Amino acid sequence: MLALWPRVAAAVDVVSSLDFSSRKACLGSLDYAERHLGNPADPEHDERAFLQVLERVCASPMLNADDKLRAGLLLEQAQKNRVGAAAASFDFVTLDGEAHSLNDYHSQFTLIYFNDPDCDACQRVKARLDTCSVIEHMVHNGGLTVIAVYTLDDEKAWRSTTYPAYMVNGWNKSQSIDNDELYVLPSMPLFYLLDVDKKVVLKNEPSLNVVLETLQQAR
Repeated sequence: MLALWPRVAAAVDVVSSLDFSSRKACLGSLDYAERHLGNPADPEHDERAFLQVLERVCASPMLNADDKLRAGLLLEQAQKNRVGAAAASFDFVTLDGEAHSLNDYHSQFTLIYFNDPDCDACQRVKARLDTCSVIEHMVHNGGLTVIAVYTLDDEKAWRSTTYPAYMVNGWNKSQSIDNDELYVLPSMPLFYLLDVDKKVVLKNEPSLNVVLETLQQAR
């Protein structure tokens, strides 16, 4: 597992700056955390800090059970596929009709690219992946598997989209990712980076730059 201590320290700093001293303060901190810390598209996104805020809110004596309902739901969702935990496996099919699962792949790292062909941001990221020599080199050397995953139900849209030849093009045809809430995907596109044991290194990461930096540090 990559070194995570600087990120942990940053999360502690963020949480310590928030106020939990009253009902109003707790709810305000929850609103802030949901808008910023829990939002992958926000520059302040910090999964660890988000979890800590949710835990503080759920445990607060300042709030009643109704106040804690939203925080409890968000906490349940945020605890799925946490950094350092084993990622949930899921099934998918490829264009040849073959069935696969996440656990079929055994590279040093696995990069999951959750995307929607109709998403403009997804198209921009895919254009960068088309020419990303760092990732392509790692795939060809056997150190990385990249799986593009479409989670919606429009087979035509999935089949009409092409990806770089080094990527696995998968469709979660069973809809298990959404229906069983295996992954909570608040926006698109999002990356998950997994280690050799399928433990999460990066979760709900929208930035390809962050993915590349993390992979380069691990090489």
